[in-house]
Amino acid sequence: MLKVRDFPNLQRDPKSKAIVNVNQTAYNEYLQRNIVKEKMSVNVNQTAYNEYLQRNIVKEKMSHMDNEINNIKETVNDIKNLLTKLADK
Repeated sequence: MLKVRDFPNLQRDPKSKAIVNVNQTAYNEYLQRNIVKEKMSVNVNQTAYNEYLQRNIVKEKMSHMDNEINNIKETVNDIKNLLTKLADK
């Protein structure tokens, strides 16, 4: 590796000609920042997924309740019709 003038943390790879940062502390800090970002992203994604599941549960419950209400309405109408027939006799 060849030192880069005026930049003590940078070196040039003679084979690939790439400039490489050899500051291990800066590299470790970079990795830590990425780990934290990844964990935050996972937490946000998990929260969004949980909210999505919760909304679907509520939708399913609402649909079930709507069906139950419609069944009750039909039953009440059937009872009403039977009472009307009995009253007509």
